[in-house]
Amino acid sequence: MIRKSDLTADKELQLAQCKAEVYAYIMQLTHDSELADDIFQEVSIRVLTKIRKGEYQDNGKFAGWVKTIAHNMVIDYMRSSKNDCVYSDDLINEDAALDDCEEDMIVKEQIKETLHKLVDKLPEPQTEIIKMHYFEDLSFNEIAEKKKISINTALGRARYALINLREMIKENNIILYA
Repeated sequence: MIRKSDLTADKELQLAQCKAEVYAYIMQLTHDSELADDIFQEVSIRVLTKIRKGEYQDNGKFAGWVKTIAHNMVIDYMRSSKNDCVYSDDLINEDAALDDCEEDMIVKEQIKETLHKLVDKLPEPQTEIIKMHYFEDLSFNEIAEKKKISINTALGRARYALINLREMIKENNIILYA
């Protein structure tokens, strides 16, 4: 019989083995080594706490689970630091007033990248419809004409694509808002 302490030790070893991968991922998101160090430390503590409480369900995707926690912690950090993004009066001009904080832009870019990766995992007919409608800004009528399919087929594929995307987001605990 496998003891809980053996499982915990195994997962702690796995965390040590995927440290470089997770740290690189956090660095990619933050572009700041000091911030990446801090967030990685918090991720490690959160992961170890969850493992010790028995909250990790071993499904063979440990590194992915840790990276999801890291991703969410980066987003949480960006959200909390959003309020710290203040412009002094002498720096504000019309363009600067319309710009988002750098943190917001990083988060939005990560969300966009995550969405593109998820869309690429859909079945090909669904991927085509989603890319044409949301990324190329084509109407469903235009898509139907271009693909030589009925509008109902285009709408149906889009509907199933959105259902599949929601399921992937839920399964992977992905947060897609800034």
